[in-house]
Amino acid sequence: MLERRPYQDPGQRSRTEYHLTEKGRDLFPAVVALMRWGDKWVLPDGGRIAFTHADCGAPIDADVRCAKGHSVSIEDVEAGLRRPRRGH
Repeated sequence: MLERRPYQDPGQRSRTEYHLTEKGRDLFPAVVALMRWGDKWVLPDGGRIAFTHADCGAPIDADVRCAKGHSVSIEDVEAGLRRPRRGH
């Protein structure tokens, strides 16, 4: 989920920075959702890290959407068994 990349600023010692892999980037919405949950239920005064939108500075939030782009709440969800694809 993370890859190490060495770098060195001029006149400084070598260091390592960490970058998310594609797999790690795919976890971003889940991480945001967990952080927002923790901010509400564990640390109501907020944690040490705040994610904000770089363009406007507003806090970011996680949103669940269907494949057609509609925002979905738990009341809107139906669960069912997936049918296996043939040949798998």
